[in-house]
Amino acid sequence: MSDDAPPPPDPAKPIPLTKAERLEAKAARLRESEAIKAAQLASAPPASPTALSTRALVPWIAVVVVLVLALLGTVIYAAHQHTRASDARRVAARVSTSASVATELDGLRDSALKTARTVAASFGSYSYKTLDADFARTRSYLTPSFAANFNQLTASLGALITKDKGETVGTVQGAGIQSITSTTAVVLVFLDQKVTSAESSTPRLDHNRLRLTMALQANGHWLVSKLELI
Repeated sequence: MSDDAPPPPDPAKPIPLTKAERLEAKAARLRESEAIKAAQLASAPPASPTALSTRALVPWIAVVVVLVLALLGTVIYAAHQHTRASDARRVAARVSTSASVATELDGLRDSALKTARTVAASFGSYSYKTLDADFARTRSYLTPSFAANFNQLTASLGALITKDKGETVGTVQGAGIQSITSTTAVVLVFLDQKVTSAESSTPRLDHNRLRLTMALQANGHWLVSKLELI
């Protein structure tokens, strides 16, 4: 090859595409892709109406189930709260009733003890100088039927006390409830009696234990229906 031979031509350079040409190429690729998908769908077996309807119902069924469960949970919770509230009211009513009964019995217990101590002291204290008034004082704490028996007892006892110039002073040393209800009470009382008479210049001390059975009256006062030396 001589030095005068012309140089070989440069390889052809690709001509750049215009913007319009690039958009057309992209559109062509999209059409090709859609054509392939259409061919695949055309060759696939057709879906049955039942399958189509089932697929369409699935989301709605899920929503309904969620709503039903939520409603059921609300109903159960409301019922549970109502039951708890009812139980709480019943317990509160029972507690209130028990507390009321206990408070009432405490009041009756106190008044029964107070009455029993008063009656025992009155029963154990008398003087030949004021015998009628002393017996009348004790009689005011007795029920009508027991007051009648007390009158019979003191009718014969009074003559002996007057003859001996007897005098006693009763002192309650203690008292306690043996039993109690809303209408009756039984009280034990320890009573000391300091006894003097014309026959002895030295006072005698007697230790007595009494059982008083009492009945509650309509006015709220206790009256003694039975008195025993035990």
